[in-house]
Amino acid sequence: SYKAIFYFLTKHGYVGSYTTVKRYCRNYTKAHIQKATIRIETTPGLSAQVDWKEDLKIVSRSGEIFVINLFLYVLGYSRMKYLEMTFDRKQDTVFGCLINAFDYCGGVPHEIWFDNMKTVVDRSKSQFKQVVFNERFRQFAKDAGFKPIACRPFRPQTKGKVEALARTVDRLLVFNQ
Repeated sequence: SYKAIFYFLTKHGYVGSYTTVKRYCRNYTKAHIQKATIRIETTPGLSAQVDWKEDLKIVSRSGEIFVINLFLYVLGYSRMKYLEMTFDRKQDTVFGCLINAFDYCGGVPHEIWFDNMKTVVDRSKSQFKQVVFNERFRQFAKDAGFKPIACRPFRPQTKGKVEALARTVDRLLVFNQ
């Protein structure tokens, strides 16, 4: 508490005001303390993370502009990556990308983490309600043999491995001239 800090400082010769100590401590706390994020490491075959880089503009050598999407898939343990370029983000496209990722990586992980994309989730998780997965997607996940997990909205650090890949793609786009 600020009073305890103020008391300690006055015992050691501080002659300033309590308000000054309180203001300093508040500013220090805001500048130096961040929310803790726990890094989770997984075992082989346990998890993968999925995300999209949406509506990227790619310019061809002749100056033609293409609008594409990148499907991003990262295995949790090995960090093996699979990327696929698509022209849409429809549910059938998601299914195809997932099947291709499973084939490329050599299997299906036990669980896959998704953000709250409309092709996966009908209702995202809120403070009072649980997530509701799209019925067709839920059946696909069951048939493929993985458990889908929806991340909390506006918490990109939940899927940190795939978000790091998305940042790398952003860095590469500057060369698209």
